[in-house]
Amino acid sequence: MKESVTLLKKTWGEQWVGNFSFGLVFGLLSLVGIVSLVLGFFMVQSGLPLGVLLIVAGAICLIGLAVVQSAPQTIFQAAVYLCARDNRAPNGFEESHLSSAMSPSSRSDE
Repeated sequence: MKESVTLLKKTWGEQWVGNFSFGLVFGLLSLVGIVSLVLGFFMVQSGLPLGVLLIVAGAICLIGLAVVQSAPQTIFQAAVYLCARDNRAPNGFEESHLSSAMSPSSRSDE
């Protein structure tokens, strides 16, 4: 438990920045689904059958983006955790990329 708390304190900045970055990118991509949903609701209220298709397409888009977002975000979180725990980048990641993601204040606590 103590090790988990220490690693959390050590990497909270990276986790926040990573989550914000993933949220920003996928948030912008989700605008397509949101616009589709809004247009679909207005069309359904106007009696146009195309509205149902837009609602379904928007929902599928948002669900798909949520699923796709979870994979790279989880991989990033695991890589930051392993880098903090082992003080080296896991296989498939460059040390310089993960080290630059670490804030100077958290790296000085080593």
